[in-house]
Amino acid sequence: MAATIYDIAKKAKVSYSTASRVLNGDNYGKRSDSLKRAKEILRIAEAEGYQAHSAAQALVGKSSKNICLLISDHIQSGWGNAYFSQVLEGVEQTCHEHNYGLVLNSYKTDDFGEFFTRRKLAGRGFDGIVIAGYVTSEMGGKLRQHQVPFISINKHFENTDNIPAFYSDGSELAIVQFAYQCGHRKIGFVAENLYPDIQQIQRKVEANGLSDCRIVPIPIAVPGDFQSAAAVMASFLKLGRNDRPTLIAGNYQTCAALLKELKKHGMCCPADLSLISRCESEVCRVTDPELTVVAPNIEQVGMVATKRLIDFLENKTPLAYERSNLENTVIERQSVKIINP
Repeated sequence: MAATIYDIAKKAKVSYSTASRVLNGDNYGKRSDSLKRAKEILRIAEAEGYQAHSAAQALVGKSSKNICLLISDHIQSGWGNAYFSQVLEGVEQTCHEHNYGLVLNSYKTDDFGEFFTRRKLAGRGFDGIVIAGYVTSEMGGKLRQHQVPFISINKHFENTDNIPAFYSDGSELAIVQFAYQCGHRKIGFVAENLYPDIQQIQRKVEANGLSDCRIVPIPIAVPGDFQSAAAVMASFLKLGRNDRPTLIAGNYQTCAALLKELKKHGMCCPADLSLISRCESEVCRVTDPELTVVAPNIEQVGMVATKRLIDFLENKTPLAYERSNLENTVIERQSVKIINP
């Protein structure tokens, strides 16, 4: 018969409530005698075959051998989102290769403090966190305050908060280069808030010798998802005919929805407007026409970021703000028109 908490308490010569607090990972105090007692309770539990709570192991300095992957609750489709499912695959593969378990969580972007407290991230059942998104000052401060190791896969531009990350610059320049080769000289990007940085793209384009190429922002005030096509089309139609791009790049949801929106306005892809998705997805393969994709290897980014975190946990290798040199993937389909320049 498996050992119970009563058995552990009796052998450790402590009360049931004390053994229960330790074995369930509750904070057992910071005095040296309290920690010594907690370690003894865990030692006896292990010897008796009791499965100690992973948060309890972390409480006394032992590794839980778990990594947590966090995404924002604002992400449409959650883990079903093609971009983040690729991140998940990469993180999961690296965890498997290094014998770590994986804990999935979605955090409340608008109130990370409440999420942090409710999910008890300080008394965690994992050793570190991979954050699949932007890390706010509040998030970084909270995690550092409680000494929770973390790494992001998001670019943080000036990075004034010194957020450790392994990130891709995105596929914008590769999209422009591919579109340019196809004869396009006015290339639009669906722009949500400050992303992508249109001026930065234009500077990169000119630095790469494509000075006759113009980058056109297609701003929207709604999230770029399956519901955003009408907003994209409205922004596109506001432009004068001579200013409209011949190709638009956006995420796979927006591009897929745009195909239907174009038909509403008597237009079609690619004859009237070419489209490029910045993320590969099954959706890109079932649309009509199928969507061309130019995208970074997001799965590989997730793998490397997780490896960096594990190297820190096991070898104390410092976590840095590191740009990925991984090449973009180009998948040519039917949504880009070839134009004779």
